[in-house]
Amino acid sequence: MKARMESDLQVDLSAIELQTQSALYDLFGTPDDPHWPEVLVSDPRCVSLIDTGALDRAAGPVRRDAKLVERGLYRKHCAQCHGITGDGTGPTAALLNPYPRDFRRGSFKFKSTIQAAKPTLADLVRTIEYGLAGTSMPAMSNLIHGAHYDNDIPILAAYVRFLSIRGEVERRLMMELVPSIDLDAGQKLYDVQLKESHPSKFTAQKSKVDEIVVKVAKAWIEPERSEIVAVDELRFDVNAMQDDALRDKFLHSATRGRQLFQGEVAACSQCHGKAGDGHGKLVDFDEWTKDWTIRAGIDPKDAKQWKPLKKLGLLKPMSSSARNLQLGVFRGGSSPEALHRSIVHGIDGTPMPAAARQPSVKNGLTESQIWDLVNYCLALGAPELRKSLETYHGEL
Repeated sequence: MKARMESDLQVDLSAIELQTQSALYDLFGTPDDPHWPEVLVSDPRCVSLIDTGALDRAAGPVRRDAKLVERGLYRKHCAQCHGITGDGTGPTAALLNPYPRDFRRGSFKFKSTIQAAKPTLADLVRTIEYGLAGTSMPAMSNLIHGAHYDNDIPILAAYVRFLSIRGEVERRLMMELVPSIDLDAGQKLYDVQLKESHPSKFTAQKSKVDEIVVKVAKAWIEPERSEIVAVDELRFDVNAMQDDALRDKFLHSATRGRQLFQGEVAACSQCHGKAGDGHGKLVDFDEWTKDWTIRAGIDPKDAKQWKPLKKLGLLKPMSSSARNLQLGVFRGGSSPEALHRSIVHGIDGTPMPAAARQPSVKNGLTESQIWDLVNYCLALGAPELRKSLETYHGEL
């Protein structure tokens, strides 16, 4: 019975995938020969999202052209972890913690845009260039050298955006359009053979698909950014704290931040623990895991439920743990601005929420209080400052 259920599941998923792949091939091409969908080429705003030259240099096998310009950059630097199509299941993925991101959700953790908005291209460039501390995502600035260095990282960022748009279209087709057709009756989502035999039928099919493509792409056009509001007197460089008066001012702010961290409004300690050591009470999973477990009625803590799905290429569910801030390893960056972004925006796709802030939340945090939290996090991550904070008795 169990084997039959697994077989039925695999057949169902294979049939759904077959329907979507036909559309994806026509829309986006192949990993060796990708292209931008016609419906986006005809849209002045959407066509600006992609540089065909970037596609050409990033995609395909690793090689050099007649001018010795390197091509296949994505396959050389990224595919081993993120997979050829950006599905997060490259050959090394199962060995890593955390797993490489699956770009198909369209979610990216560390960015300058508001909650749930797409990242800017500059955000993707920053992550690729500097990597993510404490993970297997390296700083490509240490790996990419040579005459084309300045172009290679933006080209990789542009290709990641292409894969994310392609992948999100794939997901939406599978979840929104494929369930509406009768596979048993031989209906098809996107039958390219109808282009010649029944153009009107094909046009009707394509219009539904194109609607999803445009909707996905438009979310990437000028995503709304949330500017960092600098409170100059509370913005410190922890590497330059030799001045006693400056140090006292920092510890004063960090002490206020500790109270907020442990209080009910910021509520950071619920996940990160009262001491910021990651020993909070909450155990949760990220959105990439919830997609195929909790939302599909599968308990990620029950191996009997999820193990059959490993045969379909899914990775073992891994819980999302709150960071131990005392290690001083901040994945989104350790600068005051990077910590400010993580607190204000939250971290998309994870249990880390955006801060409750004024004026949208009546009793939320003020901008000065956000910076107090930033300073407390900086103090936690610097052993000498953390020790000073433990014995600090300055007035609040």
